[in-house]
Amino acid sequence: MRHYKEGVLAAFLLVSIVALIGWLYSQSSFDYESQRSRVTLVNELLQESTGLKINMLLIGSNRADKLDGLEKTITRLGSLLAKQEMVEPEMQALLLELKKLLNISVELKSNYINSQASLSSFMASADALRLALQESGAANALIGLDDLQQIIASYLALSSNARAPLIIDVISRRLERFVRVAQQTNQVPKENILLFSRYAMLQLSHTVRLKELSDSLFDLQLTEFSRRAIDAYARDFTAAEAHYLNVRRGVFVLLFGLLCLVLFLVKKQRESLLLLQDNTQALNFSLATAKQRQFFVNVQKGEVTLGQLYPTTLGVDSGLHRLSIADWRNSIHLDDQQQTIKALELSMREGGLFEQQYRFKSTSWGWLWVSTTGRVTERDKQGKPLTMSGVSSNINEWKRNEQVLRIIAECHPAADASLTIFHEIVRALALEKGAKLTFIGTLNEGSDVAETLAVWHGDDFSSNFSYSLLGTPCANVAASGACFYPHGIQQLFPDDELLVEMDLESYLGVPLVNHQNEVIGVLAILGDKPMSEQVLTEPLMLSLATRAAMELERQDADRRLWQLAHYDSLTQLPNRSLLSDRFLQAKTHNQRSKSELAICFLDLDDFKPINDVYGHDIGDELLKQVAARLLTSIRGEDTVSRVGGDEFVLLLGDLATKDECESSLRRIIECVSLPYEVSGESLSVGTSIGCCLLTASSNELGDLIKQADHAMYDAKAKGKNNYSLFTAGQRIAELQRMGDS
Repeated sequence: MRHYKEGVLAAFLLVSIVALIGWLYSQSSFDYESQRSRVTLVNELLQESTGLKINMLLIGSNRADKLDGLEKTITRLGSLLAKQEMVEPEMQALLLELKKLLNISVELKSNYINSQASLSSFMASADALRLALQESGAANALIGLDDLQQIIASYLALSSNARAPLIIDVISRRLERFVRVAQQTNQVPKENILLFSRYAMLQLSHTVRLKELSDSLFDLQLTEFSRRAIDAYARDFTAAEAHYLNVRRGVFVLLFGLLCLVLFLVKKQRESLLLLQDNTQALNFSLATAKQRQFFVNVQKGEVTLGQLYPTTLGVDSGLHRLSIADWRNSIHLDDQQQTIKALELSMREGGLFEQQYRFKSTSWGWLWVSTTGRVTERDKQGKPLTMSGVSSNINEWKRNEQVLRIIAECHPAADASLTIFHEIVRALALEKGAKLTFIGTLNEGSDVAETLAVWHGDDFSSNFSYSLLGTPCANVAASGACFYPHGIQQLFPDDELLVEMDLESYLGVPLVNHQNEVIGVLAILGDKPMSEQVLTEPLMLSLATRAAMELERQDADRRLWQLAHYDSLTQLPNRSLLSDRFLQAKTHNQRSKSELAICFLDLDDFKPINDVYGHDIGDELLKQVAARLLTSIRGEDTVSRVGGDEFVLLLGDLATKDECESSLRRIIECVSLPYEVSGESLSVGTSIGCCLLTASSNELGDLIKQADHAMYDAKAKGKNNYSLFTAGQRIAELQRMGDS
């Protein structure tokens, strides 16, 4: 009994001393390495940020060889920022400055790359325009082009952006004056002038932004915030060290008393410690597996037991906590099933860790990406597995983000020309969400009708359709942004016939927004079952909507460029380039049909006096109305093109006889000569038309236009509102003139 009491007393004293030592030790913890690493991290951040600023300043000075160094420095700085959490106010301030620096560096790099690309386009357009001006002999325009390039080069060489507004204004005015001068040279294609003007302004905008970003680097206070952070760490270090030394002295005193008791209790405590180690190991494993998605496998019974929180995380039937291994295998996607089962069998046979990612059939959300980790925990005497424990994690969000990145990075035109990136987006979105209907649509000017670009219905693409937005969820998306209706969509929008016709239950839609923050379309998924709240938190929809909006803007830019290249900017009639294309098509058709083809040169009578008296605005409006009348007076297969100030060329194809051609010319003259109402003024113009029929000896567009031009002068000689056909006599006279020259 005495020994028992002594043992109890010794144990009590031991526990008390150990507890006191433990408490003192917990109060004396001092992490030298942590303090040193924090200071080192600050220094590394300062060093990398300084290098980053230098690289950016060099790039801003047109040092393209620093781009690779900039990218590496950005990467290193990002990895340093992720090393540890910096919660101190001083470090938070430094972190904000570093984030500003990273944002500036990323934008500067992007702007520099865009600037170099636009510079190449600008120089190419300038060379093309210079060549055209040289060929046309436009000396004044050439001088203007050289002066303009020198001014732009002078601005690009400036190291500061202080005088940017004044210089940009000077360049803009010079550019407008140059464009007007160049456009007066009829032999120079207008598209060359427009391209040069566009690329010049684009290059200036990039350069302005680069200089602004370079100037903003000097506003950052990285050195000051780094000094404050290091000073704060130094104060903390000194205080912690003093506290540590005081506590350590007390620990040493208590350790001396502890040593006197340890020998007495070693033997008795040894068994308890061994038992405690076993219990600790079991407890640690239980804590590692007792998560929201734990599972246990009884190999002998072929049964899988799921943890209580497994259903809420992975979308399994809430009443299903036990299922057979066969049922679990059948719930795996066919594409992943063989590899997953093979990895499981290998783990059970060789005892390694079972780690696998696969798609699992969820009763709530369709196919769900799952990451499972497990290990055999018990075997029989023959080494056969008896039980396995492990955890499963929902990695669907990560996989969907991976899918978005793949679509954005790798999507390119499909082999089938009818499939576009919009089709790829709706297909990927429908398959990921398991939606019944998915579509992308563009809005009209009033934002009350959507025209779909791609539609996925059920298991395949469907035909595009027009969708009136009145009383629909898409109207709310266009007006207010992303909208989510997890269930009862038909009750919320009873006037939407599409919802009733397809028996839809849920809806998620996001707007397509252009760079001017204008809603230009809608991306929507609709299901015949309720959607989970989880869908709303995923970035997949917004990422795909952004990609679709970028593609729409690119296509719109391409259309506008094509319009500028092939149509007259004032009358919207085809220009000489498009006329040439249509002439080749009409000539091929007429050769097959054995019909007549005519080229007519039309010049307005009395237009110049009207333009001089009433001004260019009235003259331009009159030309628009003349162009509209010409379009109404010809057939659908014919073409009218504006080739000069008040000069037009008509392409009349598929003519049965010369009389039909003359009938068309009389109809055109009669239509054009009717009075016009322009800005309250009643104006009248006539027209003289020269016409040349396609022959074996004259079958080139340029020759035919010249011959029609000669015939037009014969028509003018007869008086106003007349036409003349190019004759053999005129052909002989033309050949004689060519021989004399």
